[in-house]
Amino acid sequence: MYKSTRTSTKCTGHAGHVRLQAGISMLEIVIVLVLVGILATAAIHTVDTQEINYYAEVDNLQNALRYAQLLAMGDQEVWNINIKNSEYELQRNCATQDPEGRLVRLPGQGSVVYAIPNGISMFGSQNIAFNSRGQPSGCDGVALAGDVVVTVDTSKLPSGTKLGDFTITANTGFIQ
Repeated sequence: MYKSTRTSTKCTGHAGHVRLQAGISMLEIVIVLVLVGILATAAIHTVDTQEINYYAEVDNLQNALRYAQLLAMGDQEVWNINIKNSEYELQRNCATQDPEGRLVRLPGQGSVVYAIPNGISMFGSQNIAFNSRGQPSGCDGVALAGDVVVTVDTSKLPSGTKLGDFTITANTGFIQ
């Protein structure tokens, strides 16, 4: 039969009942904490940061598109995001040159061109414009008849990744 090495003391409770007090030692607590720390470290190293970076970059592009849409509705002009593989830029009236300050910095960026870190190429080449009603449009401001699909290249990600293309809905400009 197993005999515990822990010390127990008898305490007399209410009505004369005997109650045993047992506890765990400080050494046992330290051992458990060390084991939990080792397991946590192993779990952190199994997280795929490349997938997290892809999600973050897709989210950044969606936010840039929403910003261009907001500017178009506020300025009564066409604003667009010009996507070129691993970079994109915010433009006023679909300007590819900058003779009159038509290229604009995205909020929080140091230049007019946002380069996706780590050389991730996931968007292809597209020019997505919004008219003064916030609808996806051509550079002439005429609303597009169909939805705009932005392609996300997930070929470099592990299989089973749920990241995929997203759509900008015609007429409303809703990004989903």
